[in-house]
Amino acid sequence: MLAQLAAPYTVGKPVHRLPLGVATDLFYPTPQATTGKLQPASYNLQSTICNLLHVASLVAVKDQATLLRAVARVVAVLPQTQLHIVGDGPLRAELQLLAAHLSITAHMVWHGDLAHHQLPAFYRAADLFLLSSRYESQSLVVLEAAACGLPSVGTAVGLLPELAPIVTSVPVGDDRALTDATLALLHDERKRKALAALGPQRIANGYRVGDYVNTLLAL
Repeated sequence: MLAQLAAPYTVGKPVHRLPLGVATDLFYPTPQATTGKLQPASYNLQSTICNLLHVASLVAVKDQATLLRAVARVVAVLPQTQLHIVGDGPLRAELQLLAAHLSITAHMVWHGDLAHHQLPAFYRAADLFLLSSRYESQSLVVLEAAACGLPSVGTAVGLLPELAPIVTSVPVGDDRALTDATLALLHDERKRKALAALGPQRIANGYRVGDYVNTLLAL
């Protein structure tokens, strides 16, 4: 899709698709990623809870307001749901007020900024990754999630539409569509496990750091 978008501006010139790669020595699945979840207790991810994960700065372009509205609808159907947000930013207080207005404060865990090497434990422990961005040039976090065996539901931005079926894409700003796609996967454990197994294979096929470096050097 990205190459097609660039085509009108590169007539007669080669177009090279060069996605940023995932460090697969850090982001990789464990047996628990498909057979039973890890529970890093200090991070409040519990096996009895449906753990949704979002990793992003808390800024307008990430549109976490849409995310919270979607999660409120998910909670209405699956009350055991918990949303873990990794990241911080200027909209944190505003988003916490929105969570209170939506009556989901008890279903939120705000982890703040964490070191990059801490992220794999979250990806491996979660049940589903959610992305609500209005724009992404790529969305590396979705690739990292896939590398760890975590399927995603997210807005149709960046590379997401090209990553089907390991990513389910929904329209930007559509919290109802985000809700519906999230619930569909949460209710289908067999499909989630199949996508979890497919994710690392997809990343190994052109989305690793080494693939990025080799393609760049070959230009």
